[in-house]
Amino acid sequence: MMRAFLVLLLCCLIIRPGAALADDALAGFATGHYDSTRQAVEALSVSDNPRAAAIITALQGNRLFYTPDGTVLIKGDNGANTNADTGAPVPDAGFGVKPVRVNNAIRSAIDAAMGSLQLFDPKPSVRLQAAEAVFKSHDPAA
Repeated sequence: MMRAFLVLLLCCLIIRPGAALADDALAGFATGHYDSTRQAVEALSVSDNPRAAAIITALQGNRLFYTPDGTVLIKGDNGANTNADTGAPVPDAGFGVKPVRVNNAIRSAIDAAMGSLQLFDPKPSVRLQAAEAVFKSHDPAA
């Protein structure tokens, strides 16, 4: 009985930090600092945020922005903005909107994050494609 309780407690301690990291991750995108952005990508990739892939894909495509108040926005192909956290449309982003900047360290973090997110995607076809890409890359880091 005690052993089962300890296992359950350990699982709770392991899972909960991922949720906390997801909350902090979006704030990391709105700092304007490369290291914070890299850490935000890494935190988002291990979180249980259902919008993680959309946010990281937007960053990869230079479509992630932030406002002076720290709201993170995704600019769609049609030019419309949505709140990265909620997915709600943002009709007027206001003044001072800045792009989330990307450097090589962030690009590496994006690649790793997308790989891990795709390996755990709910769609079997996406998981299979990600696994085959890892196998074909012959990269020991993968």
